[in-house]
Formats: sequence, structure tokens, C-alpha cells
Amino acid sequence: MKKHLFQRFWKNKDGVAALEFALILPLIAILYFGTIEVSFLVESDRRVTATASTIADLVARTNEVNYCEIEDVFYASSRIIRPSDSKLVKLRVSSVVEDPNNGNAVVEWSQARGGQTPYNKGKKLTVDAGIMPTSGSVILAEVEYKYDTPFQYIIPSTSTLQQSFYLRPRQSEKVIWVGSTSDPGNC
Repeated sequence: MKKHLFQRFWKNKDGVAALEFALILPLIAILYFGTIEVSFLVESDRRVTATASTIADLVARTNEVNYCEIEDVFYASSRIIRPSDSKLVKLRVSSVVEDPNNGNAVVEWSQARGGQTPYNKGKKLTVDAGIMPTSGSVILAEVEYKYDTPFQYIIPSTSTLQQSFYLRPRQSEKVIWVGSTSDPGNC
């Protein structure tokens, strides 16, 4: 009798699809939410790149710049990245020139927002070969964004996305800083 009951149970196909679905569901859920999570991360990385290029582009289009204009550039570019919390985005733009004494790339002026610190004037920076012109400057825009995933299944913690972008000034050899480097109060 027990042998007959076991054979009947073994041959019964009812519920096999439900059992297979229950076994595969966790894998399918991980793949689904993982794909969404990775696509959010890639989108955020693209926004960081677009923000850095926009900052450098807006500054490189001018002959001279002041505090209020840089404030406008930072505000406009932060609309690209659209952070849920503005404390997660750090922005910095600097004018980098070649030191005539030793040929090193040094900072001429620098401004930063969002908790990022500006470089000190004269700070030596490492610039890749071919970027720095011999008798001019480059605009260096840097963006750092702490991406916090909404799901935290695949990417368990905050990821820091960073981008640096160099552009040569378009209308002059270098972009000149005009006025105070601190908020004049009328921006």
C-alpha cells in the first residue's frame, strides 16, 4: 500500500509549475530590481558627467568671470544633476595655468560649492599631457556626487561618482577672475 501511495505521489504533476515558479521567483526578482538599480546608477553617472561638462563649458565661454556669475553657473549646472539632497553634490571650478618658472600646472583661481573646498592659488595640479597649452590656461570643473540607491539590494551602500572635465577658454588665452572671491551680497 505504501509503495502504491508513493508511486501515485511521484507521478502526480499537479502543482509542478507553482513549485518551479516559487523556486525561480527570487532569482527573477533580483535580476529585475538589479537591472533597475544599475540603470539608476548609470543615469546618475551620466548626469555627473553632464554637470561637469556644463560647468566647464559655461566658464570657458567667457573672457572674465566674477562671484555672481560663478554662482549662476553652479546653480544652472546643479539643475542637471537634480539631487534629492543638495548636500550630496560637491562642485568646483578652477582656472589652471602653466607656471612660467617651472612649467607646472598651477591654479590661478578656484571656486567651490556644496561642501567642496576651492584650491588655493598657486596649488600644483597634475594635468594629463596634451591638455595644458603652453601659453594659456584650461578650465577644470570637478563634480562629486554621493549616489544613494533607492533599493540597496544589489548596490548595498552609497556610491561616490566623480568627474573632472577640462576645457580651454574659447575667447581668450585665459578666463580672468574679476572682483571678490567671496559673496559680495548682491547676487
